[in-house]
Amino acid sequence: MSFLHHLLIITREERELMMDRVPPPNAIAWGPNGALEDSPLDVAAQEAIQDIEISKRLLERKEEDVEDAKEEVVSLKK
Repeated sequence: MSFLHHLLIITREERELMMDRVPPPNAIAWGPNGALEDSPLDVAAQEAIQDIEISKRLLERKEEDVEDAKEEVVSLKK
């Protein structure tokens, strides 16, 4: 389950707690192959940007669906 998908199904309180878990500056991030080149803050920022882009695309699709539904309702009323 992606981070974004998880955010869509958790409570506001859980989301606030997750936001408080930001790594401190100069922390070293570790992965399965050892230390990562990027700082944890950079990695978190990159993931946040990706999540925002995904959310924007989802919103655009939903807005298109709303417009399609409006057009269908108008056509049914005729």
